[in-house]
Amino acid sequence: MARRTLSIAAVALLLAGGALALARGQDEPTPARDGRIAVEFTDFRYHPQRISAPAGQLTFELRNDGRLPHNFRLLRNGNEVVQIRTLKPGATASVTRRVRAGTYRFLCPLQNHAELGMYGALIVR
Repeated sequence: MARRTLSIAAVALLLAGGALALARGQDEPTPARDGRIAVEFTDFRYHPQRISAPAGQLTFELRNDGRLPHNFRLLRNGNEVVQIRTLKPGATASVTRRVRAGTYRFLCPLQNHAELGMYGALIVR
């Protein structure tokens, strides 16, 4: 009986921790700072994957921290807004664009990188 009570208590603590993490906004998009969006590439992930920014001029600062080459494409309604050609490991790039309010998708179009998790969202308000 003590084991069962301990197991129930452990599950309750895990659930409470998850609810607390959500309450702290850890699921919230990372905000742009001073019109700059820094995105790091690792192999098959962008960090952060969810970003929020105000409408207007934004500078995308990109860095490939992975072991493979990666690209960056920002799309809105199927139209390409930003295109960064292949960045080799350790390489950086920067581009500035004016963006309007809306939801954008970014991804790495190389091979199956997006299918493996290399995508994200930019919410512009």
